[in-house]
Amino acid sequence: MSLFLGNLDKTKSGTMRDQININKKFILGITLVSAMDGLLFGYDWVVIGGAKPFYERFFAITSSPYLQGWSMSSALIGCLFGAMFSGWFSDRYGRKLRLIVAAAMFTIAAIGAAMAVASTALWIACFVLTYTFPILNKLLNASGTFWLYGFICLSGFLFIMKKLPETKGKSLEEIESRK
Repeated sequence: MSLFLGNLDKTKSGTMRDQININKKFILGITLVSAMDGLLFGYDWVVIGGAKPFYERFFAITSSPYLQGWSMSSALIGCLFGAMFSGWFSDRYGRKLRLIVAAAMFTIAAIGAAMAVASTALWIACFVLTYTFPILNKLLNASGTFWLYGFICLSGFLFIMKKLPETKGKSLEEIESRK
């Protein structure tokens, strides 16, 4: 109670306002944390709302208002439990470990997203190669087709060699200053 009220001075006479020294920093901190909580929960709501049309089609619940409401409510209840669990996890193990775990999860998710983009690019390149090879083989013969593909690979290698800087043994600040 002393965090909120500060020191309760019982020796002075006067009004209640004179007797209570309110800890304004603590109240401001609680207010800011509550505001950020509301902001982040609203952000969760928006993210779930943005995903709503996609998961409704995926799970074939577009014709059932009951299932639509249940799925939206379940996602928000999941956000609520996630927030409660993260608070317990912070109290039990500390904020530093929680931030490290969150950073590791974010890194893994970013790598997964990058791998998805790279895999898509690889599939597209394989499709183009498979589609164009018979056509080019008729026009240029086998040796001409392989020379063309070799030239394309050499062009890519030279582009990477000239345009991408070497980053081995350099700090992030040195890499960013080369722009």
